[in-house]
Amino acid sequence: MAKVKDKDRGYQAFKKQLEEISGHHVVVGIRGEAGAASVEDGGPTVAQYATWNEFGTETIPERSFLRSTVDENKTKYFGMLEKALGKKKEEDLDKALAILGEVAASDVRAKIVNGPFVPNSPATIAAKGSSKPLIDTGTMRNAVSYEVRKASAK
Repeated sequence: MAKVKDKDRGYQAFKKQLEEISGHHVVVGIRGEAGAASVEDGGPTVAQYATWNEFGTETIPERSFLRSTVDENKTKYFGMLEKALGKKKEEDLDKALAILGEVAASDVRAKIVNGPFVPNSPATIAAKGSSKPLIDTGTMRNAVSYEVRKASAK
């Protein structure tokens, strides 16, 4: 079983602050049920595969596409959040946060396509017929989504 170590670079504090100010937060990532790979055959889900690549395992090098995207675009996202928090009506706030979610999800998908990442091993290249990390069928990239949640939602 793979072990994951999460290095929080301020996301939890940021999320808590947004919830305190607005009662909402935006979640971007890959849901457990999204694009289930070969689960019926006992294989990993797309979310498991994404987690292994995001954080790395003993055999898979870390290829962060979620955390690195947030780190690289923090200033842009904070600017969008400041603008969203100026909205007076809840439906306007939800709409502004949905735009932020779509922008962030699009940035994550672009990161999956463009990297840069540790190259695939020769064995992986031979098995999948490509040297492009994180891209095989496009299922993981297409599974990236967002959701605007009220603070009480998990």
